[in-house]
Amino acid sequence: MLISLQSDLAELITSGSDNRLICKHNGLNGYGCSALPRDVIALGSCTCSSPTHHGITAAERTLETLRNADAESAEAFHDESERLCQSIRDRFAKLLQIPESIDIALTPSGTDVELLALALTRLRTRRLHAQQPVAQSKRGIVNIVVGPSEVGSGTPIASAGQHYDTLLPSGQQASCNEPVCQSLCDDVDIQTVDVRDAHGQMLPESMIDSMVIEIVGKAIDQEQHVLLHIVAQNKTGMHAPTLDCVTRITRDFPDDVTVVVDAAQGRISRQGLREALKRNYLVFITGSKFYGGPPFAGCLMVPPALQPRPEESLDEKCWPAGLADYLTAAEVPPHWRTIRERLGQWINVGAMLRWSAALEEIQAYYDVSDHARLKIMRCFEAAVPETFSQGDGIELMPVFAPIEDPHQERLLESKTTVFGFRVRIDGKLLDRATLRKWHQRINLPIETTDSPDRSALEACYHLGQPVPFADGSSALRIALGGAMIVRIATDESIGNDLTARLDWLKTQLLRLRTKLQYLIAEANAIEAAN
Repeated sequence: MLISLQSDLAELITSGSDNRLICKHNGLNGYGCSALPRDVIALGSCTCSSPTHHGITAAERTLETLRNADAESAEAFHDESERLCQSIRDRFAKLLQIPESIDIALTPSGTDVELLALALTRLRTRRLHAQQPVAQSKRGIVNIVVGPSEVGSGTPIASAGQHYDTLLPSGQQASCNEPVCQSLCDDVDIQTVDVRDAHGQMLPESMIDSMVIEIVGKAIDQEQHVLLHIVAQNKTGMHAPTLDCVTRITRDFPDDVTVVVDAAQGRISRQGLREALKRNYLVFITGSKFYGGPPFAGCLMVPPALQPRPEESLDEKCWPAGLADYLTAAEVPPHWRTIRERLGQWINVGAMLRWSAALEEIQAYYDVSDHARLKIMRCFEAAVPETFSQGDGIELMPVFAPIEDPHQERLLESKTTVFGFRVRIDGKLLDRATLRKWHQRINLPIETTDSPDRSALEACYHLGQPVPFADGSSALRIALGGAMIVRIATDESIGNDLTARLDWLKTQLLRLRTKLQYLIAEANAIEAAN
């Protein structure tokens, strides 16, 4: 436990992670989210979201349970923490329909999962080659990260086995880019595969696949083990490489390649999730992006072939001691006995609170009928292009076509729920620094007394933070999340029936366009004056 259980919920629910969760003087963190519910049109779930009222109510129940146990004794608090973590794993597995054979490890955020996946991969390589000569049994790992600029900002750093923030979940301090464990870092070579060209346009799938195959081939020729990332719906909705490409690689090199599916966005089908696990892929997901739980809450799903063995003895060369600052014993399955001994013995109250809220959001999402969810998603993916293609200065980024047939290649791809757009002022595309300022202004009221669009300008719209591209431009993102789907499906205060509530959604998108065009007109006027 890092802070007193008697602290405010807002302080506790942001504990046990890193500086990204710390709220500033305006009550918002660096992503523009609050630790508590906020009156905002939530269209930024591709980054994170402020919690809903029913999510926070669930977190409050968990906090009360922990406080009662702590009042009883330290032992009771420890036991209750273990029970709660197991309950979170069990409920998550039930909601996502995960087979009992799959191990689930909780993490403070999606970025932290990278460290755990890397450590398990190294454990696998040592196990596979334990009977070989020493030089071969200590094979290095080539970690292939696809679309590095379009996954979590800390992902490429954590994938190298390095600290990505100065504040660790344990509360300890660190230096960014320093090794979590020197021996682990020495074993890892990061290779990245870009998914866009210099102008921000998506590369053909065949080209991305070819680059991945080339890196895999070179690594195996050099007797390295490969940890290959599949990105299942990244920040801008892309899925790469293709599952056909990955299937061929794992068929040809079953003992030389470990696959991890980066499904952190949560924009996947439960069927696709099960299919990936059946293929013996590691899969990580969060409860804090699409599903709308408070930032952040991650987990790693581990199929039987990649699970640690109870009899394995671990030392620093097999398991990085530095992970004890990121993960606690209670967050991993009880039968990971030797690993639990090397993880933190502190209790991550913040992570339990965030996951309690996230599970409530996941439950609410799947309580909505399939028919209603599909209707809302289809409305969104039609309304966004229709609304924003008519805005001068707003340029929608191209997206993958929606997958209708679940048997097509991208089994993990959901409907189109993320749209990126760039902004052009006086013929020039805005850069990331400028769009960060716009992101903040869109997320707060613009006070004006003489505009006929006053109500739209004063409304708060939380969008996904800008994603940078190689040409110096950047794109903000409009994302439909689970919490918004639940609101449209159930909230009679915004419409008497689903049709009326879908009209409400279209109205919100029009009002967002109005606010954007106000900022564009303002910027053009300043540019003209200069």
